[in-house]
Amino acid sequence: MKVAIIVYFTVALLSPSLNAKETHPWSMCGDVELFSELKEFEINQCDSTMCHYSSGNHITGRVAFKSLVNSSSLTVSIKAKIMHIDLNLPGLDPDVCKSPGVHCPILDKNIVTYPISVLVPFVPFEIKSVATIEIFDEKGESLICMKIPIDITRSFSHKIVQKN
Repeated sequence: MKVAIIVYFTVALLSPSLNAKETHPWSMCGDVELFSELKEFEINQCDSTMCHYSSGNHITGRVAFKSLVNSSSLTVSIKAKIMHIDLNLPGLDPDVCKSPGVHCPILDKNIVTYPISVLVPFVPFEIKSVATIEIFDEKGESLICMKIPIDITRSFSHKIVQKN
């Protein structure tokens, strides 16, 4: 009996996945009707409450979903509210169909895996915001909408030139 209890607690302590639910900072947009089933969503450099980036680096990850509609094209938008302005993050081709591994048209029940890669803009000081990634079809129907809390810090590799 004593051995069984020791084995149980040893397994429980060495298996955090049995004890803790995986936590991540992102969430689905609650106010948007989606025409897909989310299968997987991953973004780099995140802890349980926020994703952390430096200016000039890239936000990378991927989203996989099962489409519930036929679509001839898909468009992605990644925005962050910076100083009360919705800013499209740079370096993003909005045409999802041009992405590696994505083949359009998308048919109902097809699984789509979209690789995310977007440049973090230069900021002169630290900014905490919420980025929104949305993938929608040619009719404007949202297939994916995720909100991601982000913390952007100024990269020391950027030089500010001061004129005298």
